Amino acid sequence: MQRIRVLVVDDHRIFAESLAAALAAEPDVEVSAAGSGPAALRCLERGAAEGRRFDVLLVDADLGGPVGSGPSAVPARAGDEDGIVDGMSLVTGVRSVHPRVRIVVLAEKDDPRRAALALQAGAGGWVAKDCSLSRLLTVVRGVLRDETHLPPALLTGVLRELTAARKHRTESERLVESLTPREREVL
Repeated sequence: MQRIRVLVVDDHRIFAESLAAALAAEPDVEVSAAGSGPAALRCLERGAAEGRRFDVLLVDADLGGPVGSGPSAVPARAGDEDGIVDGMSLVTGVRSVHPRVRIVVLAEKDDPRRAALALQAGAGGWVAKDCSLSRLLTVVRGVLRDETHLPPALLTGVLRELTAARKHRTESERLVESLTPREREVL
């Protein structure tokens, strides 16, 4: 039986430890936990250096999220190195450095916009933090088979968000195409 190496990344220690303990009870799962994006990157690097790469990252959607909102929001963890201060930037960073690692985002609530952003960043799944262990294991095993997993109730909203993003990108491309060569050079 091939073991699945999972890294839980959540800055809520009790949740991370509880989830790690529940997953570790599975005979085919080996699990570790990290409390921040930089700690997760260090775990991934250490695992790769030791020839024990992680297969799946379970990332808190609200990992180190901003305090407040809008452009003046500040990171909850000032001083996080590598620019990794939230779950979505961790997803992007891991996918660029460790493309074979599959990522599942754990969320307290379903949010089609954030789920779409997670998928665009490279996540393979979005699940509720309060889902059953069997559901979570189904998603973990599914993303390892390159499946994308979303709650059915979220699918319509995510598709709407992705379609809107594509439409916006197309309009932006048209605007850029209408520029003169000099305008493009300046841009």
